[in-house]
Amino acid sequence: MLIEQSALAPVEPPLSSLGGEARLLAIGIGDAEGTEAGCNIFGSAMRPPSPVHLRAERVPGGDLRVSWVRRSRAGWSWISGSDTPLGEEAESYRLTLSGIGFERSATVGAAYYLYTAEAQAADGLTGSLTISVTQTGTVASSRATTLVVNGLGE
Repeated sequence: MLIEQSALAPVEPPLSSLGGEARLLAIGIGDAEGTEAGCNIFGSAMRPPSPVHLRAERVPGGDLRVSWVRRSRAGWSWISGSDTPLGEEAESYRLTLSGIGFERSATVGAAYYLYTAEAQAADGLTGSLTISVTQTGTVASSRATTLVVNGLGE
C-alpha cells in the first residue's frame, strides 16, 4: 500500500472522548466497500513521556540526592544542547520513596529531590529503597520510572 505523506491528516479527538472508541473507515480507489476498524482512546499521546536517567547518589552528610531527566511531548530533537522544552503548563513531578515498613511521597517542581539523612532515619530506612517518579502533565501524568537501590541504611 502506498500512502502519500501529503494525504495524511492528524486525528485529534477532543478530551471528552478519552475512554471512548474511535471508529475508522478505510476506502481505496475502486473499493466497493470500506474496511472498518476501531481502537480505544486512552490519551497516551497526551501524557508526557516518562522521566529517564533516574539516579540516586550519596552526598556528604549522608543525604541521598535523587535526580532524573525530563522528556517532553513538545521536543523530540535536541538541537541546541539545552534542556528539552517543558511541553506542559508547569514542571511538576510526583516522587515516591518506599522501603521496608514505609512510603514517603512528595511533589517537586524540579528534576531532583534531596532525601535527607534525617528523613531516612525517621523512615527507618534499611536494606533497599524503591524510587518512583512520574511527571505531572497538563492532562495526565506520565508512566512511572522506577529505580531500586540496594544496601542503604545498613
